[in-house]
Amino acid sequence: MKKSKILAVLALFVALIAVFAAPHIDPLQFVSTETVAMVKHLGLVSGGSSMLGMCVSLGSIKSKCGANPGGTTELYVINKVDVLTFPAVGPDGVTLSGPIVPKDGKGFAKWDFLQDTGDFNFKLSGDPGSQSFEHTIGAYIARFNPEIAAIYNGLPNSELIAIKVDGVGQKIVFGDLQRPLVPNLDYKSGKKFNEKNGAEFSLTCGNSHVPYFHSGEIPVLVVVAAPEG
Repeated sequence: MKKSKILAVLALFVALIAVFAAPHIDPLQFVSTETVAMVKHLGLVSGGSSMLGMCVSLGSIKSKCGANPGGTTELYVINKVDVLTFPAVGPDGVTLSGPIVPKDGKGFAKWDFLQDTGDFNFKLSGDPGSQSFEHTIGAYIARFNPEIAAIYNGLPNSELIAIKVDGVGQKIVFGDLQRPLVPNLDYKSGKKFNEKNGAEFSLTCGNSHVPYFHSGEIPVLVVVAAPEG
């Protein structure tokens, strides 16, 4: 039995060499039915011709010259219930195919944050075979006043979609109608006169893809102050 396993692995190795020589050919046609059954039993191959658990062909990543600034410069947030239509992803698989359309009278709110405190992150997480992406947006929002307090009161259990503008001006979308962002807020007044007074704010969600790019305009809600007197 041990010898059979060794032969099965060797046969699979030969098939892999054939893949590099002619990637358009199904490598399993070069091995016998018994060998295919053996390597599947050993966990080296899944059903069909998916080799070694790979299901997507990867492209090249090339380095580029020039500045590569980090950080983010702008943050726009909208409640999921205020969105009329959310576009599908475009043919490149990473850019939305059209605009995010709010309902009448609704739009994204622009949230100012302290300079050099805004960021976004995403990472792969989960057990092998069950991995997905975790998305996180962060920013420090200074001060506490009645206007900010009114916004914070609307955050518990809200489901949000956000757009971050990064250091080179790219618009990055986080959350969607199926997988919206969950807010988290941690306000601290500080103990001394010269300590920070504000809130660490973050938005998180899990998704099956990295954050999407957005090439269109951001439909911002313009709030007009009531006239005095």
